[in-house]
Amino acid sequence: MKAAAATQPALPPQPDPLRFEDCEQLTETVTIDRAEVRVSVQGRNWLSAGTADVEGLELLVFPNMYERIGHLFTDGSRLAVTGLADRSHAWHSDLFIVQSATALAGAQSTEASA
Repeated sequence: MKAAAATQPALPPQPDPLRFEDCEQLTETVTIDRAEVRVSVQGRNWLSAGTADVEGLELLVFPNMYERIGHLFTDGSRLAVTGLADRSHAWHSDLFIVQSATALAGAQSTEASA
């Protein structure tokens, strides 16, 4: 007597990877409402931040840029950020890869860019 073959549930479709060629260069003025320092697999710090005034926007500050401007990203800080925006995926927040940032409105006036 043969055992019935077990059926495995189908996996959900995987999201498309972020492709830099699909991104557009933008500058946004934002107020940081959440800043989380994370650690890459190489052991380097990077930052993920949410904004109070642009719903669904997730700022990503990768390690090289984090070393230069990470100190600007604190809760309540108001910044002008320039970078690459990917708004093409419905499966996650709008991603914004920060390439430069300037503190605004009474915050420490520091600017850095890639």
